[in-house]
Amino acid sequence: MNIYPITTSDTVATDTYGEIYGYEVSATIALGGTGIANKAQITAFDKNGYYYDTTPDHTNDHITIATTGRYLVNVSLTAASAAAGGADNMGFGVFKNNGATQYKNLHVNRTLAGGGGDNGSISLSGIAFFIENDTVEVWVWNYDSADDVVIDDINLSLVMLSEEIGNPITGNPMGLLLALTYS
Repeated sequence: MNIYPITTSDTVATDTYGEIYGYEVSATIALGGTGIANKAQITAFDKNGYYYDTTPDHTNDHITIATTGRYLVNVSLTAASAAAGGADNMGFGVFKNNGATQYKNLHVNRTLAGGGGDNGSISLSGIAFFIENDTVEVWVWNYDSADDVVIDDINLSLVMLSEEIGNPITGNPMGLLLALTYS
């Protein structure tokens, strides 16, 4: 029995990945109001990590995509509310192109105790489709108030799963298919 890959719109990607991170940065992110309409980009990244065929840019707090395709995106961070009062319900999410498009499968809410009494560990992981020159960012917002958030540590990394050759809407939604043949 031989196994042969059959592709319709996808091919297996190799060596396409990118990473930016912030280590013990204690960066305060100012939030100008309540809700997702007042989200702010997390600007706590201070180092570029490993990369190939992407452009990590910690100075602009994003990774630029060089090859269209599906990517596994991982975000981990530690955050605290900067407010001295009560707890704040914060939203965190992955967006592209300066906050223009949200990936709803890469979103989490976390309630953080006021006054920095709670350093919350937050993790997001999911698959997202990006096209060439998209920028990938992490954003935050406060559902309860305009209280700021402090980011202590953060990592944004992505790895290409499949390169898109055809139309992502009408192309093969399953990715790589395998055909079994007997010889």
